[in-house]
Amino acid sequence: MTGEYEMNQVIFKASLVTCIKLARYLVLLAALILSGLPLSGCGQSQERFVIVTVIAFWDDIRLLRITEWINGMDAGIKERPADSSTFPLPLPIGARGVFGLQIEGLNPADCVASKGYAEINVNGESPYMLTVTLVPQSLGPGCDLMQAVMCPSQQTSCNGLCRTLSNDSINCGACGRACLANVACVAGECCTPPYRARTTGGQCVWNCGDGTQPDQTTNECRCKPGWKMSGTDSLGRRVCVVPPSLVLESPWDGQTVTLTVAFKWRIENPELRNTYRFRLLLDKGVGACDANIEESLDAGAGTSLTRTLDPVRYRGQKVEWGVETTDGTGKRLCMAGPVFRVSP
Repeated sequence: MTGEYEMNQVIFKASLVTCIKLARYLVLLAALILSGLPLSGCGQSQERFVIVTVIAFWDDIRLLRITEWINGMDAGIKERPADSSTFPLPLPIGARGVFGLQIEGLNPADCVASKGYAEINVNGESPYMLTVTLVPQSLGPGCDLMQAVMCPSQQTSCNGLCRTLSNDSINCGACGRACLANVACVAGECCTPPYRARTTGGQCVWNCGDGTQPDQTTNECRCKPGWKMSGTDSLGRRVCVVPPSLVLESPWDGQTVTLTVAFKWRIENPELRNTYRFRLLLDKGVGACDANIEESLDAGAGTSLTRTLDPVRYRGQKVEWGVETTDGTGKRLCMAGPVFRVSP
């Protein structure tokens, strides 16, 4: 009698295991059929699946955002309509170890209304059964279902209100992207002064000051190449000017002169309300602006100087000349280059 009872227990357990396995495969088969995924035939490599069952308040959810992990490593994000509480989820190829799922339920306002996490060891035999319970989340402003609205094609729902992102200074180009006070939103862009201005035609255009040009990187107007900033105008825009430069007029390069030489120069683009003093530089070598020269002569504020050269030092020599100027702020500028020849 005891032997018969034990045999019946063995048969019962074996039948139970078989039924459980059969039930698992039937659930997988049903989920695969409902999902439209292809079924593998004999002799074909079979994909491995996790049968996911989601427990949630479905009236609040329109979309499921699914984040996958394998052994703690991010394995991708998927989205699927919230049209079924049970669905198959293909495992990444070669996945082994702990497979984790975070599922977020998004409501019609595209806010996370509920969220859940579960994990399972996928080292064994497929299919795997995983249940994820979604817990309701606190909703921020604009996420309440009562505030979720359908907007016209030219508008977007921002915090439950229909907004035109092309000209809404509170939601300029995107929900929540606000322009500064008194700054217009034009074509989805904050038209920020002083470097941008709104035209009467409703366009946002560059509004650069003198001597400047648009800089797309900083969204400002900056000095043109070779120019320097001299201040700002009444609108607060950067104003730039061509920096002062020296022009040596005579004697010109290659000219032959007598011992009495009339030197003449000028300064171009002088700064307003600035002063300049000049020194005449003479050098029998090369580089009249360096420290090793023959003579340095004070010319005051003038732009010409007549000098009788020392015949012992200069007769029959080639001489390079230059001019150094110092402005009222102490800034120095030097120009050299022309080489004249003193007659024998």
